[in-house]
Amino acid sequence: MSDKTKMTLGLVSLFAVLVWSGIRPHDYFTWFLEVLPALLGVGILAAVYPRFKFTHLAYGLVWIQCAILMIGGHYTYAEMPLFNWIRDTFGLMRNNYDKVGHFAQGFVPAIVAREILLRASPLKRGKLLSFIVISICLAFSALYELFEWGVAVWLGPRATDFLGTQGNVWDTQEDMATCLIGAILAVLLLSKLHDKAIEHLKKILEIDPKIIAYDLHPDYFSTRWALKQRGFELIDVQHHHAHVASAMAEHGLAGPVLGLAFDGSGLGSDGAMWGGELLCTDFAAFERVATLRPIALAGGDRAVSTAGELTQGTPAACNSSGRG
Repeated sequence: MSDKTKMTLGLVSLFAVLVWSGIRPHDYFTWFLEVLPALLGVGILAAVYPRFKFTHLAYGLVWIQCAILMIGGHYTYAEMPLFNWIRDTFGLMRNNYDKVGHFAQGFVPAIVAREILLRASPLKRGKLLSFIVISICLAFSALYELFEWGVAVWLGPRATDFLGTQGNVWDTQEDMATCLIGAILAVLLLSKLHDKAIEHLKKILEIDPKIIAYDLHPDYFSTRWALKQRGFELIDVQHHHAHVASAMAEHGLAGPVLGLAFDGSGLGSDGAMWGGELLCTDFAAFERVATLRPIALAGGDRAVSTAGELTQGTPAACNSSGRG
């Protein structure tokens, strides 16, 4: 089964759970508050998917946590039927389905946070990584408790079903403690399996980088990230040269060639902003043959995203060249 098929099945099945949870829930406002974190989480993962694909382990755990949230939204955490049966059968004081949710609140994000830190930061496997991962999960749990407090202040008695404290004055503290236990167990039990999943993902994507190439512009996020990496050969690349070289590679050209790059502004090798460049280039080096005359941009680099600001500099450029 291909990765695309697995992702499609995961999304379709999760959407089915969402639809089921929204059919005659306990009340729709509580349902919305409970499923909102799941919807936000899936939305974020979908948005970053083209640039950052997580392991199947991480996606699978996220699916489980989303399902827990949606089930809790349908019944409320205080009235989940299976845990009502467990409460009545074993003589417990309360329905503890909310503790399942808070355990997952630590267990699942621990793997997600661990993967981000391992793959997108200089952190290596070890005690410091584990400590930071657990701290992140506990911080998010505290943030969620603050969100619940805000809802309670806003809604008053109407927030009872959403809070699900069931009369337990220590519910907030127990929720955070349960999340902490989940995060610790995830790190202890799944780290080795997660490491194997990450290595498997690298093989699938054929990723085993030895060299990192980055843009000359120091303010680009990719450049700042690249300069923080250790253990790699780092190569700075001029923006327009990279575009011409990629076109050469696409068409199997070894060069040298004359390449015209009209892709926008980029930092030049002389420290000035370039744009509209004619380059004589091969893969290793280039010569700047010609360029369009630059125009002043109101707002600097940010002006490239606003057509109105771009046009403000054009009359001045025309006047300076003798055209009115």
